[in-house]
Amino acid sequence: MSPAETDAPAPGPRSPLATLVLLVAAAVAFQLLRSPFSDVPFTRDEGEYAYIAQRWAAGDLPYRDAFDQKPPLVFLAYRAAFAIGGEEVRSVRALHGVWVAMSALLLFLLVRRAAPAAGPVGAAGAALAFVVLVSSHGWFGHVANTEVFMLLPMAASALFLWRADRDDRPRDWVLCGAFAALACWFKPVAGTHVAWVLLFVAFAACRAGRRGVLVRVTWRWAWLLVGGVVASVPVVLPFVLAGVFREFLDAVFLHNVRYAQAVDWATGAAALERGLGRQAPELLGIWALAAIGIAARWREARSHVGWLILCAVGAAVGLYFRPHYFMQLGPPLAVLAGLGGVAVVERLARFRVPAVVGALAVAAAIAVPARVVNADLLALDATGISRRIHDVNPFVEAPGLAERIRDGSDPGDTVYVFGSEPEILFHARRKSATRYIITYPLLGGFEDSGERQREAIAEVRAANPRWIVLVSIATSHLEAPDADPYLAVETERIVREGGYVLDSIAVPVDPTGPFKLFTGDRAEPVSNDVLARGGQTPAVRLYRRP
Repeated sequence: MSPAETDAPAPGPRSPLATLVLLVAAAVAFQLLRSPFSDVPFTRDEGEYAYIAQRWAAGDLPYRDAFDQKPPLVFLAYRAAFAIGGEEVRSVRALHGVWVAMSALLLFLLVRRAAPAAGPVGAAGAALAFVVLVSSHGWFGHVANTEVFMLLPMAASALFLWRADRDDRPRDWVLCGAFAALACWFKPVAGTHVAWVLLFVAFAACRAGRRGVLVRVTWRWAWLLVGGVVASVPVVLPFVLAGVFREFLDAVFLHNVRYAQAVDWATGAAALERGLGRQAPELLGIWALAAIGIAARWREARSHVGWLILCAVGAAVGLYFRPHYFMQLGPPLAVLAGLGGVAVVERLARFRVPAVVGALAVAAAIAVPARVVNADLLALDATGISRRIHDVNPFVEAPGLAERIRDGSDPGDTVYVFGSEPEILFHARRKSATRYIITYPLLGGFEDSGERQREAIAEVRAANPRWIVLVSIATSHLEAPDADPYLAVETERIVREGGYVLDSIAVPVDPTGPFKLFTGDRAEPVSNDVLARGGQTPAVRLYRRP
């Protein structure tokens, strides 16, 4: 819907106090839901981005020296965080928080532009809903992942889309296309946002009902394309000039296509059911307000419904439905919840309920469930939070294991991690012996996994790493039933024939951790016990070449 349409609804409430209530609620929710996570250890994904950013600053190149299927902008974001605050977890968490706050501000401005009848109350409600959504622990909101980074350019693209639709200035169309492209360079599934922008332009031109619709749509699409190209050239060109475009293409596009085809419909449906069930208790109020917004303010909501649908398609790509994949729904869902909040305030006003009281009710519906559901989690320290959310994964132990590696090696030594724990490499400040810093593309049963396994082993043999880390945790491999056993067999052979000695082993003291580290003479019996159980006990073994 074009904002310039004459059938727009009557202006909503303009209560400054109600707006202030919702904005204060957004600030409080931001603080309560995010501050406990400032020191939570890096996850695997964050370890990938941090390691690649660290090595990029040291002269390596993404894709050539470290395989990762994500586009390069997330590595630049981590480099920026490290340049400002040092190579620390807290630096990334701070950037993450600033990024969310900026995105919420853009959503506020978007509602003011795209749904002016909703007024500042609707805009403030959208900002509050957005903060709660992207801080949701059902969406892994504490993780500085690609999904949350793509939301800011998505929101900026939508804001310039409405500006362009109203004023029809080439500059706004170009900026809309540029920000849409930047969102894709954080994560390719933002391409469904691009599809929504293109459809919006076509439908808005058709609704205008004037002659020359095809010409107007073509010119607007052309300006969007110009913006996309202008934003994309600086992203891609450095890899072309460095001679690594083939590796860039292989990781970001070809592997992602294979990755998106690996899950069947039945598995995907089960994953969707689990994902929705996990997030429902804390986000049900926001979904309810969004439904109210659609029903009560359809004229303003219909374009955002289309946006939400196409973002849902993006979140469904590959049918994995991992918690952070739902992040893509954040901007349109927040806008619709803001419209629903306005509708609630208006309906209560008919019963002579002051707007500020209605705003308090809306704020409670949005924020209170998230705080109540996560009360126990938010009371824990950083270590407890990591263990509660991530179960038996060695994220808390990674810095300690890395310190042992760093103390027993020189800066020029390499480390081979048989597993998907690049956070160990980052904390150790040591280079991987292979560019495959995670085993997922090697063990995921993709058609080229066997070839990649042989490439990885050849690199490891050539690097002759000082340390080898063997991770025996299912989630660190996600091994397909038909995975080629070559990588595991050859890794054990390298350990056995390369003169490596067992330095230490970390195993959980109970099914959910924490891990206990056994060193020296105590390590061997524990390792033998783990091996006797056939890998059923999670463990991280560190081997050192004297």
